[in-house]
Amino acid sequence: MARTDVMGEVAPTKGPRAEQARSTVTRAALVAAARELFGRNGYHATGTNDVVARAAVTRGALYHHFADKEALFEAVYRQAAKDLSEASMAATLPLSGQTWPRIIASIRAYLEILAADRQMQRILLIDGASVFGWERWRALEAECRLAGWIEALRLMIEKGILEECPRERLAHLLMALLDDAALTVAHADDPERVVGEVMVSLEILLRGLKAKG
Repeated sequence: MARTDVMGEVAPTKGPRAEQARSTVTRAALVAAARELFGRNGYHATGTNDVVARAAVTRGALYHHFADKEALFEAVYRQAAKDLSEASMAATLPLSGQTWPRIIASIRAYLEILAADRQMQRILLIDGASVFGWERWRALEAECRLAGWIEALRLMIEKGILEECPRERLAHLLMALLDDAALTVAHADDPERVVGEVMVSLEILLRGLKAKG
């Protein structure tokens, strides 16, 4: 007998569509469980048995979706990076059309979100490089997070806000600065004060790149 899904539509219990739906749910459960465990305990202290137990699936299901633990961690890394980017953008939507204020606000949001989320810190900033190795980690950073910073620099240059510059190099430097600042803020006795100090410093650096005239 067919069941009714949350949208009120009849959902099949057999066939390719049902199998695909179950596969999607299983994969999401594995990524969610792994993200919680990797974020709390770290990659090296988390075993695949821990993940399948948390996700309430079999080891066969894990290896159906992911070749190994590192492949699972990559999926978690990508999801965390996507969530960070989307949250930073969402926080600055009221400033749409105001390029410079929105860029500064997005940097602050990025910093505050990352500094407040210990899971993201461990996954993106601490374990990423050690798990993947420097070259692979840099490639993933470029794929997952770098494009947004390059686009922001491109927009500011086109609008005459910034001088022309090597965008990719500057984007890498900005990400490195912000990632280090996020860890500094997260472990500060007074995080709010440190965020303010970091933002003052970053604005000074960015103003130095502003177009003259």
